[in-house]
Amino acid sequence: MPRLFVALDLPETVKDALGDLQVGLPEARWHDIDDFHLTLRFIGEVDPATETELVDTLDLLDEPAARVIPRGYGHFERKGKPAVLFVAAETTPELASLQRRVESLVRGCGVAPDPRRFTPHITLARFPKSIEPERVGRWLETAPPPQIPPFTVEAVTLYRSRRQPEGARYEPLHRFPLESLPDEDSTDWARSPGGEDGDSEEDGEAC
Repeated sequence: MPRLFVALDLPETVKDALGDLQVGLPEARWHDIDDFHLTLRFIGEVDPATETELVDTLDLLDEPAARVIPRGYGHFERKGKPAVLFVAAETTPELASLQRRVESLVRGCGVAPDPRRFTPHITLARFPKSIEPERVGRWLETAPPPQIPPFTVEAVTLYRSRRQPEGARYEPLHRFPLESLPDEDSTDWARSPGGEDGDSEEDGEAC
């Protein structure tokens, strides 16, 4: 049964900029740039009736458009070894509020609470169990910091995750518009937030 998750799709210019960061680390399984997203809530496998209820319920979203502020690199670990490489995003009050609202709506559909702390990030790559932590550490120390300005996402998307031999692929199922922010561009490439290292020992998310 396909797995579902709720996320923010990213502007194409941001996806292209993230793709430019995917160099080095030949062992890494780099995400396809079309699959870049910022997960708000992983749901998992649900039956068709629950999927329909989720669509109807998420249509009630009335939050403002999400302003995303990228920061530095980070990684999740599994059993003490690097598992997921990502670009971290700032947990702004607005983004946290949107995630809490999504969480509330999803739980209202009978989905169990997610025990993991919300850590906004955009996954760049996953690592095999055989990866040497030292190689990832050197990459994090020497890679140019991501220079991706803040950007705005004006819809929340419900995705379906499908396992394939080359890795999971993500299919957008439904988009739920957010309230537009006044006088805001979708991206602002004239400004740069600068790099800021992020690190986490949490296990990697499923998407």
